[in-house]
Amino acid sequence: MVNTNKSIFAFTGHWVSDYDARMQVVLPGYNLMHEIVASYLRVTLASTSSILIIGAGTGMDILTLVDHGSRWQITGLEPSREMLQIAREKIESIHLPKRVRLECCRVEDFTDATLYDVAVLSLVLQLYPDYGSKRDLLRTVVRHLKPKGWIVLIDSYGECESSHFKQTVNALKVRTMRSGFTEDEANKDIESVKERFYLIPEKRIRSALSEAGFVCVEQIFRAFITGVWIGQLGD
Repeated sequence: MVNTNKSIFAFTGHWVSDYDARMQVVLPGYNLMHEIVASYLRVTLASTSSILIIGAGTGMDILTLVDHGSRWQITGLEPSREMLQIAREKIESIHLPKRVRLECCRVEDFTDATLYDVAVLSLVLQLYPDYGSKRDLLRTVVRHLKPKGWIVLIDSYGECESSHFKQTVNALKVRTMRSGFTEDEANKDIESVKERFYLIPEKRIRSALSEAGFVCVEQIFRAFITGVWIGQLGD
């Protein structure tokens, strides 16, 4: 049973300072994943499209997207001030302040009336404690999209008590240790996922996307317990 008394996890301290390096280990193909997302959007969106990134983190999504779309207008939302500051420094270092706007908030608190061509929901859904709150988050995202707008959902997922999930986690542990982590460090990382994040099976993710109004949902990336899906709002 999910412990719904836990608050939504906030990234602070060492979670921020180690974030970029750690993601390269615990999410194999991290850079490739962002390239795949950008490549799909490049063949999906117009050259002047607007993109809303929810969970902008330290800016990896933004930096990859601006490299692919020279005229895309990007707004990034991130509730962690520490992570947002890192993202801001990266963006300013390549002189892109006019094309990129950063806001320190959750999407529920984002009041801008702008409607976007696509929303990228990046490792955020896993922070919400139950199916209802995840579905409501997706419905909130929809309110910021144009008709027939798109979503890219990046999230960890799985049926945590299943033998398949346990096998996948053990394989991820092997990969993590081969990347330089000790067994204790690898176990600690895996336990933190179970303690801090709320994973659901892919069929439930697809169901939540469908209830929010998205159709023709396609998985375009998978690495161990992380996946990426793209879908479009129906009529």
